[in-house]
Amino acid sequence: MTQARSCDSNNACKTFVRASLAVNIVVLIAVCTVVIAPVRPEAVTLALGPPTPGRGILLSVYFAILIDSVILLGLHLYCSDTAPVEYMIAALLATQVLYKISTPATAGVGNPVAISNLCISVLHTSTLYLLWRGHTRRVSAAPASLAMHAN
Repeated sequence: MTQARSCDSNNACKTFVRASLAVNIVVLIAVCTVVIAPVRPEAVTLALGPPTPGRGILLSVYFAILIDSVILLGLHLYCSDTAPVEYMIAALLATQVLYKISTPATAGVGNPVAISNLCISVLHTSTLYLLWRGHTRRVSAAPASLAMHAN
């Protein structure tokens, strides 16, 4: 029985998966550093608001996404069977897309965080599409007995 590996034969898929996770890592390192810095530029307060317990909770969520992204990128780079890792990546990215596209409604369309969230959601949505396409091709190429169990 062959291992299910949705991105192994698709370099674009691998590139997008790794780009999405790398963008998460770079952006979240910068954002978390600025949020926890003792001196905050006025632009940070304008974009994220003054220090509050709510902003602290948001920082915790950002740290969780950052740690998940680092772990998932490492697993995607070094695991021989990436399919299970890609399911976890898809769950993370789908959750991010949902909250990122709702940000303009909650923070305002002109908010810099909302604008950057929309840009990043385009990348993550593209990655999710490539993962979905790889998965559906893999399932449709599987023998009938395996395809029935996948549903």
